[in-house]
Amino acid sequence: MKLSVLKENFAAGLSVVGKAVATKGSLPILSNVLIETEEGRLKLAATDLETGVVTWIGAKIEEEGGVTVPARLLLEFVGNLPPVELKLSSENQIFTISAEKSHSTFNGVSKDEFPSLPKTSSEYFLKVNPKDFSGAVSEVAFAASSDETRPILTGVLMKVSGNTLTFVGVDGFRLAERVLMLSETVKEDVSLVIPSKTLLEVSRVVGGSEEPIKISLLPEGNQLIFEMPNVLIFSRILEG
Repeated sequence: MKLSVLKENFAAGLSVVGKAVATKGSLPILSNVLIETEEGRLKLAATDLETGVVTWIGAKIEEEGGVTVPARLLLEFVGNLPPVELKLSSENQIFTISAEKSHSTFNGVSKDEFPSLPKTSSEYFLKVNPKDFSGAVSEVAFAASSDETRPILTGVLMKVSGNTLTFVGVDGFRLAERVLMLSETVKEDVSLVIPSKTLLEVSRVVGGSEEPIKISLLPEGNQLIFEMPNVLIFSRILEG
């Protein structure tokens, strides 16, 4: 792999996927971020197996390829670089960044060891205004439990019926609910429990975007996809 990318764009992309990097667990590969070329752009991805984030940024691709690199070390190094064009390359799992007077190499791991993320679906069952979505999540997610011994309560209920989307958070002591009116009537009612941290991450990533968030359910029925401009967030659906 060999390419050039602006430091600002690379750092922003790493920031988007960084929250999905696993901070604990038995699989070392989950502490890495995937960096690879795809259809003329640079793709970055991270996952903790509950939530996965993929983003694409513009880059000048000279040679195709990919590798995974320890996320924490990479974020720290890139964050300290000046706002210049970066030269990225990888060979034999060694990842190199060059920027004017700075040059660093990282011991990477083959991209083949990185967990495969679900393929996106071209069909979505729900579109939500990003401002409305973020507002609803901020009013409900706080009520979800942080007690991992009862996983179902760490999530937020998303219930879609007709032209309404209802969010409900509960931890056994408090309850919060918010109802949104949708611009389109859904074809089929859906009721799912999504990890609250995933919804908060979608809210963070969407920022001030005005493009609707498209939400689709994978055919297997156990994962949800949130699609935003140049970003996909995958989430495991909680059961219990």
